[in-house]
Amino acid sequence: RVFRARVWFCNLWSARSGATGLQHMSNYFGSIADAIGKTPMVKIGRSLPAEAESVVVLAKLEMQNPGGSVKDRIAKSMIEKAEADGTIAPGRTTIVEYTSGNTGIGLAMLCAAKGYELIVIMPQLPPMKERYVLCRKFGADVHLTAAAKGVPGMKAYMEELVASDPAKYWCPQQ
Repeated sequence: RVFRARVWFCNLWSARSGATGLQHMSNYFGSIADAIGKTPMVKIGRSLPAEAESVVVLAKLEMQNPGGSVKDRIAKSMIEKAEADGTIAPGRTTIVEYTSGNTGIGLAMLCAAKGYELIVIMPQLPPMKERYVLCRKFGADVHLTAAAKGVPGMKAYMEELVASDPAKYWCPQQ
């Protein structure tokens, strides 16, 4: 029902604007990847000291990226650079990343949009459950490591996995 409501709203908007379909709407992106980085800038004024009255200060609202973080930009940059140089391709490469959060979410979202399989390696900690769930909802396979091993434990697990089949697995090495 939610999906139908969204489609109905889009069609209603199109009809009101005189367009005949979604292809005529000018305010949408063809892919979630295209929306990354297109965040608004807002003028900051009232919270600045009096000495800054003659200066225009702008803030970029990175939390408006599709994954909710500036890390979406990093994920997009790493994947698109590797695609451009032929290192990775959907259907051939499984991306592997060890992370404690937002980079993994950004990669999971982008991999889902581009057709990549993704393995996210995270420490097994109760406060991180929401991050595991988000990555899984985007289709990532989440591997949990012992929290006591920390980042070195996640990195060692990633290195072992990538070494098991270097032609299949690729780590962005942010």
